[in-house]
Amino acid sequence: MRRLMLAAAMIAAASPTLADEACDTPEAVERELTYEHGEDPIMSATRQQRPVEFWANRLRGTWTVVEYRDGQACVIASGSNLGPYRPRPRQRDL
Repeated sequence: MRRLMLAAAMIAAASPTLADEACDTPEAVERELTYEHGEDPIMSATRQQRPVEFWANRLRGTWTVVEYRDGQACVIASGSNLGPYRPRPRQRDL
């Protein structure tokens, strides 16, 4: 869980361009994530003093990071293949 939190923090710290974001009312974004993607909020944090939530569907492995600002909810990152942390082999281990 600690590693998942670190991964979420790193994703939330990324600075995508405006074109990479999709914003709407919090109700609309949360409804889409819940009913269309089957995701639930699993973690929260702050980014530049703004609330950020990490949503996920653990069965399908999808995830979404939502930042709340100026009365809007903005999807700032999303992806797939969410699962347990698996360390990558270190160079010396290869």
